[in-house]
Amino acid sequence: MRVAPLVLMGVIVATACAGQTASKSHPATPVVFSRQARAGSQNHDIFMADASGHNQVRLTSWPGDEQTPRFSPDGKKIVFRAARSMEDAPELWIMNRDGTEKTNLTRTPGGTEWSPTWTPDGRSIIFSCGSSIVGAVGNDLCSMNPDGSGRRSLLRDPNTSEEYPSYAPTGRSFAYISYGAASDFEIWAADADGANRRRLSASPRAADEWPAWSPDGKHIAWMRRTGTGDIWLMDPDGAHKRNLTRSPLLDEQFPAWLPDGRLSFVRGNGRREASYALWTVDADGSNPRKLIERVSGWADWAKVP
Repeated sequence: MRVAPLVLMGVIVATACAGQTASKSHPATPVVFSRQARAGSQNHDIFMADASGHNQVRLTSWPGDEQTPRFSPDGKKIVFRAARSMEDAPELWIMNRDGTEKTNLTRTPGGTEWSPTWTPDGRSIIFSCGSSIVGAVGNDLCSMNPDGSGRRSLLRDPNTSEEYPSYAPTGRSFAYISYGAASDFEIWAADADGANRRRLSASPRAADEWPAWSPDGKHIAWMRRTGTGDIWLMDPDGAHKRNLTRSPLLDEQFPAWLPDGRLSFVRGNGRREASYALWTVDADGSNPRKLIERVSGWADWAKVP
C-alpha cells in the first residue's frame, strides 16, 4: 500500500470495532481484504469476513504477497494479485470463494500484472500489464477470459501508465488511473472498448487515485492525496467534485462500494500500516463506523450472499 508522509494522529469518531474471531463457517454477504502477515512485513494475506466484520477467515498464506482481491459478479470466484515468494513478480490468480482451487491465470515469469477487476457481466477480467509498445514509459490495461485465455490489450498509450480500472454497472464505461513521466496521477474514463478516453480530474498539486464506480452508476469515489488522502466523490462526467471525509490529520485510501450504496475505505495515521482499519460511511459521508482492524489493502464486497 502507499502510505502518506508523517502526520499527527487525529481523533476518530468513536465506534465499536467488530470482533476478530475466525470461523470455519462460510461468511454470508462477505467482504475480502488484505492484511499484513505481521507488523512491518511486506507480505500480505487475503482474508474474508461477513458484512459485520465478524467470522474472519484467512484465504491465502503463501510466503509472498497477496493483495487486491475482487469478487466475480456472481460471488463464486475471487481474482487477486499474488507473488508466491517475495522474490517473485506479482501475477494474477483466481480461487473459489472459500479459498480452494487457486490457479495462476497469467503465467508470465519476469512480467508483472496487478489491479484486476471484473466486467459486470463476469465474462472478462481487466488488469494492468506490461506495455506491448516498444519504448513505452509505462503499462497497459489488458483483458482476458476468467480462465486466463484470450489475453489482449484493451488500452495502451506509450506515454502513460494505466491502473486500477473500475466499471460502471452498465459495463459501457470504466474509470481508471492514468499517469506519465511528466504528468500527475489523474482519474480518466473510457468506453468499454478503450475508446473515447476522457480526463475526469485535474489536480496538479495532488494525486488522484483508486476510482470506484457506485452500484447505481451515479457517482465515482476516489482518493485525492495532498499530504494525506481523503475520499472524494464526483459525477461520472467529472462534475460536482466534493470531499467526503475531510480528515486532514488522517490518511484514507482504497474506496469501495457496498451493494447497499454505502462506501468503505481504509483509514490510518499515515505512519504505520498496522494502524489502518476498514471503515464504512453512508454515501453522504455520515455515520462513520470502524468495521475491521488491521486492514491495509483495498477491500471488495460481494454483490450476492
